[in-house]
Amino acid sequence: MFYGFVKLIIGFCFKIYFRIEIYGSHHIPPTGGMILASNHVSYLDPLFMGCGINRPISFMAKQELFDIPAIGWLIRKLYVFPVK
Repeated sequence: MFYGFVKLIIGFCFKIYFRIEIYGSHHIPPTGGMILASNHVSYLDPLFMGCGINRPISFMAKQELFDIPAIGWLIRKLYVFPVK
């Protein structure tokens, strides 16, 4: 529920501010596993990818981010998992 709410708000802001358009989303299967890989051009990349796909995505992030209380809580709620 929290993931969907955040996705809705961020997606709306991105469409207004960045005027993003999604191409090729029909290639993403609606269920099952998949790997979505992108070049990491900016810190906004995970947000753009999350808003562009019509299903929840799990991201990986470095372990140290989970040690910061507010950030750790937020990224756990957004399906992020730690990587050493």
